[in-house]
Amino acid sequence: MKIKKTDSVLDLGCGDGLNIMLLNQMGVKKPVGMDISKKLLKMAQERNPKTKFFVGSAQKTPFKPNSFDIVLIDSVLHHLMEYKDAVKEFKRILKPGGRLCFMEPHQSLIRRAIDFICILPLSNYYPIIGKRAKAYKEEYDLMIHWLATEGEFLNTLEKHGFKKVFLVEDFLSIVASYRKP
Repeated sequence: MKIKKTDSVLDLGCGDGLNIMLLNQMGVKKPVGMDISKKLLKMAQERNPKTKFFVGSAQKTPFKPNSFDIVLIDSVLHHLMEYKDAVKEFKRILKPGGRLCFMEPHQSLIRRAIDFICILPLSNYYPIIGKRAKAYKEEYDLMIHWLATEGEFLNTLEKHGFKKVFLVEDFLSIVASYRKP
């Protein structure tokens, strides 16, 4: 993602603060975390006591316009059922030339095969798949929606003026960076 130590970074959907911890270890000066869950934010704060955390959603953040060089999103977009309001919010809080960097599941034949195995009752009995199967089943409807509308999200970014810096797809994930005009 080429995040510089001087970049102002928002970890949107920071969860328990793992990525904030990694940003701190990289030497990023003042990363900021935000999540919709107060319980997860408490865990994130315990893990990263010197970092500021805020409650908010992808569609409505508590930040002023042009606040961040980078909005980092790790496995959060697939929780959204509609993208337009979130993309407007990303554009609002990013500085001109700022980047939206994200990692999400990606539709592929291999992913479909793994996901199919995960929904089978026998998946619970195989340690290598059991943990993933449990997580997948908890987010099944969200994953199905995201995988069917991944392209719609990318089109929404472009409709709002975001320019692709890079986009890498493998058999399970998409990793991308888009620049705000």
